[in-house]
Amino acid sequence: MTLVLGRILDKTPRKMYKRYVSLTGIGWGSYYPKYTNLGVIALAYSCIAPLVLGFATVGFALLYLAFRYNVLFTLGTQIDTKGRAYARALQQLTVGIYLAEFCLIGLFAIGSSGSGVSAGPLVLMIIFAIGTVLWHIQLRSAMSRHLTSLPSDLLAEEHCDNNDEEKNYPTGQSHTDARKVDSGTSSGDEYQVPASADPPAPPTGFMGKLKEFLLPNRHASAAVISKYILSPHLANPVRPYTQQELEAAYLHPALSAETPIIWLARDEYGLSQQEVQGCRRAVGEGLEVSDEDAWVDEKGNVNWNERELRKAPIFEEDVRY
Repeated sequence: MTLVLGRILDKTPRKMYKRYVSLTGIGWGSYYPKYTNLGVIALAYSCIAPLVLGFATVGFALLYLAFRYNVLFTLGTQIDTKGRAYARALQQLTVGIYLAEFCLIGLFAIGSSGSGVSAGPLVLMIIFAIGTVLWHIQLRSAMSRHLTSLPSDLLAEEHCDNNDEEKNYPTGQSHTDARKVDSGTSSGDEYQVPASADPPAPPTGFMGKLKEFLLPNRHASAAVISKYILSPHLANPVRPYTQQELEAAYLHPALSAETPIIWLARDEYGLSQQEVQGCRRAVGEGLEVSDEDAWVDEKGNVNWNERELRKAPIFEEDVRY
């Protein structure tokens, strides 16, 4: 489909380049609900046929492997939800737990009407349902804090990394000074790490470890939580960022984006060269025009060099933060 649409719709080198380097995006609003619905069905039917959980586990494991491959190699993300789509899907999965518990409560209530044997399981299921509601409230509270703010100990990790990097600089020059010279920032742009950002002392003893496990949002730092959640062999390696990329990380694209380059297709009559020189004379500095790595063939079709992608005038390194 991409090759067919590209031949019909793309008539300029820029459109051809964009279609070639762009990956198909993911519609999180329609992607998550499909698998959330499957999870709700599996949880709801697990009380009637517990064997469903085994098949659901195998099925979701295979779906995870396929989804992971597609996300890393065949799909792109145009919209960053900052984890909100995952948080909503996780909370929607509790609907399956509620359905299973209400189903069991109804079955035990019907059974207890003719015999008192089902009264005990009925009371237990009501207690479990109340506990599930309380757990759901706690889950919403814990996740809302992570969606609206970041832990302060993340700043402490940045501070510790800077202290380690300072050891690599000559005597009399710190990492902050070197960064200030490289970026051209003034002393007013420097930040101070508050004392409250120091990482908490690791808990000791059995009770400390138990509290750290049951209440990680209170007793565990971001580094400890990441150690349990983000496995090293599942992490996607990221190259070191340049100073310019670090400075533009939290800027609006309108502030950090450079002036677009006008990319023309070169022809054998030299018309593209006349346009390039004419634009440079009329506009001067601030506008770049090029006709490199794109040409018009004898049939009037526009082509560009797909084999040497980095030589394209509009090539930009994709930065993943």
